[in-house]
Amino acid sequence: MKKLITAALLFCLTLGNLPAIAASQSNDRDLNADVYMFTKSEQATLKQIEAKLNQITTLQSRFKQTNADGSEVMGTFYLSRPGKMRIEYDPPIKNFIVATGTFLVYWDDEMQQQSHTTIGSSLADIILRKEIRFGERLKLCGFETKGQLYKVCLTDSENQDQGTFSLFLDKTNFTLKQWTVEDLMGKLTTVNLLDPHYNVSFNDSIFRFTKPQQ
Repeated sequence: MKKLITAALLFCLTLGNLPAIAASQSNDRDLNADVYMFTKSEQATLKQIEAKLNQITTLQSRFKQTNADGSEVMGTFYLSRPGKMRIEYDPPIKNFIVATGTFLVYWDDEMQQQSHTTIGSSLADIILRKEIRFGERLKLCGFETKGQLYKVCLTDSENQDQGTFSLFLDKTNFTLKQWTVEDLMGKLTTVNLLDPHYNVSFNDSIFRFTKPQQ
């Protein structure tokens, strides 16, 4: 069941419907990061994507996850940057994940037990950190155009054994259509966002771990 959960940890953000923003003072830094060579035009696009990601503070969205074996699951994602997140799957799956601001807690309902790690030691830190910056810990391993979509391939330099994930964004408005997660065995998981909502208000209690009542 943990493999089923993994992909939803990585990235559940949509870039559409956000106002255009000016380039930041950090735009002169190198996005190549000794990983992949980009043209000036590609670097400009990547910096715009990065900046839009950093505009997101809260987000709630339904999602559909397609696993490597072809099975599909649905769920709801809650994000409050920096540091807080909750991933819930639809019944009959009762497992869930909560990022509390310090810890990432996973509840295994079948085993009736929890496990946790610090956010900074997990891939989830990529989206939960206060500032998302390509070319640092978040390494760019590819950028290309696929029809009407941009594909951005990313890997966590501190967790490279966890594979790579790729974002697929609409070329006209940077709306995120889907992302994929590929492990070291080449198994691919795809997540599609459904009806995302920005700037929503949450009761902070949803980002606290509470053991479910049996």
